[in-house]
Amino acid sequence: SLLAACSTGGAVDAGPDEMDGRVIMEAGFVDRPIPDARIDPFDPDASCGRAIVETTRLPGSLLFVFDRSGSMDASPVEGELPPPTRWSIAGDAVRAVLDATPDETNVGMLLFPPNGAMCSVAGVGVPQVPIAPLSTSRAAIATELLRVPDGVATPIFGALRAGWGHLGTLGARGQRALVLVTDGRENCQDDERDAVVAQATVERVDNGHLTFVIGLTQSNSPHSTL
Repeated sequence: SLLAACSTGGAVDAGPDEMDGRVIMEAGFVDRPIPDARIDPFDPDASCGRAIVETTRLPGSLLFVFDRSGSMDASPVEGELPPPTRWSIAGDAVRAVLDATPDETNVGMLLFPPNGAMCSVAGVGVPQVPIAPLSTSRAAIATELLRVPDGVATPIFGALRAGWGHLGTLGARGQRALVLVTDGRENCQDDERDAVVAQATVERVDNGHLTFVIGLTQSNSPHSTL
């Protein structure tokens, strides 16, 4: 092993006072006897050489894809009248998370359907709040979450595709993720369910885009979101 070569100039047989084990190396496990158990492999002075490499943490990019259909303005508990509404509960939770998130994290918000539209997702290709450091986007997101949701339908699949497409245009090199927040299910293109689920896998494997779904309790549909 590298440790044996550095410590003794070559491999030796393990004696009764020596540790018979495996040396953990970056490429995996190498089955070799450790020649001298008294050698600390984490001691810089016991190594052949060392180097200090400066690293930089890259801020991630997160896009909230937020359901603004009319049912989001209803109570989360069946039979009760708002407030609070599903929209206000979800909005308060998002704001609390963003308040505790570092300012350099890139966050944006895409709301669907846009401007009271039904199944059309035209106009949501660019988020209402562009992805930017929270130092500039946090206040804009909070403002959007103060509006009253008045969308007619729930075009989840179209919104997801628009969100994934936007993540693909970013120049940032950090981790990218999308968070869908909804109380319902797709009711515009239900026949696209399998294709969208397959695309979510492609986005993760090929493009590195993670996808998360937050479904609110007491949904307006007994079916799952995806």
